[in-house]
Amino acid sequence: MIRFKSAFSILTLALLVPGIAIASTPREPDSCAGRTNTWTVDQSTGASYDATFYSPGGESILIEIDHPENIGDLEIYVSADKSDPAPLCSGASCDGARAEFVSDKFSLWFRTKGARATADDAFTVTFSCAATPVIDDEAQASSSALSGWSSDISSAVGNAGTGSGPTADGFFFSTPVDEATDGAPRAWAQISGHNYNGALDGSGVELTLGVDMEISPQARAGLLLSIGKNDFEGADTISYETVTLGAYLNADLKGGDFSAWAAFAKPDVTVNGVSHVATRKGLGLRYSLGKELGAIYLTGFGSLDAASETHPDFTNTRTRGSFGAKATWNHGSDLEPWVSLAVDAQKIDSDGISSSFVKPSLGAGLSYRGANHRLSLRIDYSYLTADTTDTALSLRYSRSF
Repeated sequence: MIRFKSAFSILTLALLVPGIAIASTPREPDSCAGRTNTWTVDQSTGASYDATFYSPGGESILIEIDHPENIGDLEIYVSADKSDPAPLCSGASCDGARAEFVSDKFSLWFRTKGARATADDAFTVTFSCAATPVIDDEAQASSSALSGWSSDISSAVGNAGTGSGPTADGFFFSTPVDEATDGAPRAWAQISGHNYNGALDGSGVELTLGVDMEISPQARAGLLLSIGKNDFEGADTISYETVTLGAYLNADLKGGDFSAWAAFAKPDVTVNGVSHVATRKGLGLRYSLGKELGAIYLTGFGSLDAASETHPDFTNTRTRGSFGAKATWNHGSDLEPWVSLAVDAQKIDSDGISSSFVKPSLGAGLSYRGANHRLSLRIDYSYLTADTTDTALSLRYSRSF
């Protein structure tokens, strides 16, 4: 859901061309939204554009370029104070760039480093002044709930694996419970508690149950059921109650562990006492490979998962890639402590407003293995969104029959 902050501004433009300076007359205070100007670069040398905006805040400049393939030498700068310029973008990354007002005076200027080789190398920069889109609490909560949901499922499915390896978020460890029972049906349960801090504060709990069986000497397939509740507090009070159904596959692949999952849910969402039903779906892939290094068993992994959530008036989508490593001591023994470090790259799109970020994920845990069962405890710290962290404590039990 997108909400717009209202703001009023006076727009002043100064267009500089060789030998000529044109300055506009300050406008009466009104909204900056809807104002558009263009700047064409053809075969001129050292072409530049300089504009100053006056705004109480809550507005932004959107840059659009008609032929971004021609702008390898373009630089765009933004600054509240020209004595301390900050580069907004350079080259093709300028197409679609947005600069938000951070003070009552905001300067924007472009420049190129050389002449266009031919007329075909020309391009036009269009910048428009508009209200800055804001992701409200409901969309923030949806992004956080969606990210935590896929992390919990990835964690649970990774632990149902056939061999050693971390989960999609790198925070768990799984080994066969007993070689003699590898072909037997297996059941497992995982419960996770979450504490959220940042753009929204809150808490959550997720109980995931699964059962799988061998479909080949190198693979197991299973079904899962997950029940979760999330509560978020900000300007709005938001809660999620979710029942999830899914399927998963674990396999030994080229000496490593491969897992895949797909899941579907229809969360009941309550915002300030008003309820509606959303639709959520997701899938994930993971591959890990381990190696003995002295007293430490080091496992490297990579994963990719994607999920979407549709509400009556907005849609959230999220994609995450994770790469990292885990160090385990006493590998193969009954008691195995471990620590992990991962880098998560995420992209979130909330009803047309996109954000991307790269953040670290940290984890530590302990796993105990019996004759035909396994008990694991973990704690991890990660980012659900660029501004919301998740501290989670999880307990998992699995048993072969």
